[in-house]
Amino acid sequence: MTPAKVLRLLDEYLELYYSIGEEDKDALLEIADIHNARFLNEFIPYLESQLTISKGRWQLTDNDTDTIVRAGRFAKGIASQIVDLISAWIVEHFPEYYRQGLELWNINLQMLDQLPVKVEMTKDDIRIVSNTEQAEISAWLEHLNRHARQIERYVNDGIARGWTTERFIEACTCPDTFIVDYLEGNARISWHEHLRRFGEGRPGVIAQMALERRGNDGQG
Repeated sequence: MTPAKVLRLLDEYLELYYSIGEEDKDALLEIADIHNARFLNEFIPYLESQLTISKGRWQLTDNDTDTIVRAGRFAKGIASQIVDLISAWIVEHFPEYYRQGLELWNINLQMLDQLPVKVEMTKDDIRIVSNTEQAEISAWLEHLNRHARQIERYVNDGIARGWTTERFIEACTCPDTFIVDYLEGNARISWHEHLRRFGEGRPGVIAQMALERRGNDGQG
């Protein structure tokens, strides 16, 4: 194989690799926008309806435990839309990312002076993608539980310290101006940031899964 052809194939490989998922990321960030709006427009009024507020400050009552639990449950219900939407995104796009990984494998074969093979999903490939989708969706479902606990903590803090609603919103708002998903260590990570990281990283990971699978199978 000539150096010119190797370089052409390398350019083709890199162009495809860096394009995987690029056009799909914005849809994930739109999910965060939806949640932000619902949190402020639905959760905050609901929370205030459950609290006892005097002169703008949250008051201690005998029903605080119930209020905290209800707040966590309501916040979880709103955030569940995120998981529904991202689950649909995963099921829609993961098979294509895997298939693009197979195309990368074909380019590898050509760079090794081997004939490319037909890009098609085998039964094993379909099973791998399905299992991966379920694992990812389960991970996002776990976000719901952690988010609910985080909101419960903030509601508890607000009642205990006599916060205003504005102070509560400030606590729930991350440096990127989006509502918190949950804390990682001492860092507040928003739903927007988690979705951004997911959109940046997972498409390439799924493509690499196909590449490694074909390599370990010795196909080509």
